[in-house]
Amino acid sequence: MPVTDNLKAYAEDKVNKACSHFEGGIKEVDVRMSVAGGDRGTGAKQQKTEITVYTLSNGVVRAEDVEESMYASIDLVSDKLARKLRKMKEKAIASGSWHSSGRPLSAKPMRREVEPSTDEQEMFPTDGPSDGPEIVRTKYFMLDPMTPREAVELVEQLGHPFFLFRDKDTNEVQVIYKRQTHGYGLIIPSNDE
Repeated sequence: MPVTDNLKAYAEDKVNKACSHFEGGIKEVDVRMSVAGGDRGTGAKQQKTEITVYTLSNGVVRAEDVEESMYASIDLVSDKLARKLRKMKEKAIASGSWHSSGRPLSAKPMRREVEPSTDEQEMFPTDGPSDGPEIVRTKYFMLDPMTPREAVELVEQLGHPFFLFRDKDTNEVQVIYKRQTHGYGLIIPSNDE
């Protein structure tokens, strides 16, 4: 959607306020705004704001909100973000990993998205007839060693239904997922037949 100067300034102000107590620990902030429905499509008009904060040593914090007004969406998502950042900071202080004076005590490598290679484009061609669902995006990221409990915390911070990670003790790739009823599930690959 086209973003006006007033809307951009409003979003920057709200996000800056939400992140103001965490400046020394933040590497990057990504804000995305989108509109669905209404004049542009079917259904009621929905204006969505997504904010992703990449911290120096405490992972990724993500918040999103959908409202009828973009300004209301920005307000509410900024409030959600501030709460999640405060919760992340409290956990980091309790574990002794919170930085002081803007320098992290122990920086973990960040997950990063990598552009697809030409080999990948040959493996998954996007033109021509298809026999099934089309793969439209591929992500590569570093699997940081962590405990299942740390993986659950990241699922909560990111708001995703699952998270792929490498177990700190066994070095195996595992998946933690949010169950529909309650709690979390853990998928551990088995080589037994």
